[in-house]
Amino acid sequence: MFVSSKRIRLAAAFAASVTGAGVLLAVGTPAQAAVSEDAGTVAVASAAAKPDYSLIPANRMTKAGKAKKGLDFGYIDKVTVKNGVVKIRFDRAEFYTGRTANEIAGGESVSGYEVVDKSSKKYTFTVAKKAGLTGELDLVSFDQQTNRHKITRQQLITRLKQADKDNRRVAVWLRHTNGDKGTVTSLAEQYIP
Repeated sequence: MFVSSKRIRLAAAFAASVTGAGVLLAVGTPAQAAVSEDAGTVAVASAAAKPDYSLIPANRMTKAGKAKKGLDFGYIDKVTVKNGVVKIRFDRAEFYTGRTANEIAGGESVSGYEVVDKSSKKYTFTVAKKAGLTGELDLVSFDQQTNRHKITRQQLITRLKQADKDNRRVAVWLRHTNGDKGTVTSLAEQYIP
């Protein structure tokens, strides 16, 4: 089989970066690597998507009852603010409705939804300053009817601190910059009766 010298140099450069002899840096997705003919280094070009700060829609589920792509469900149990940076502690779970909820329940889901929390692992995420924020009950007002409202960053902080004092978790949907790992660009409360 014929292998071009360019492919060999690319493989060698990649191997060197993995073993610590060099550095391979990729930002965004998808990243494409190319070998520089002169220096023999690895250059990385990125076609990173712009962050989506739009509000998360009310309809977050597919017809099958699973979360739409790009959304992350779970519970916030703590918020911290330091030097203007808002961080949330998040317990990831899975939220299902319809057919999928019925399958999980082993018949008809009594509530119409099912939450599966397989792990007690907690994650800490930074909330972007421009994040789209939506409250439904706990993040709007404890005594109001359930109703979706756009909320401010300060309202988010105040309500999450109050929930923390009351030892309550707030169910939310998140959208991140990097799959389900990056900065939170949108947050929407999930009302759970």
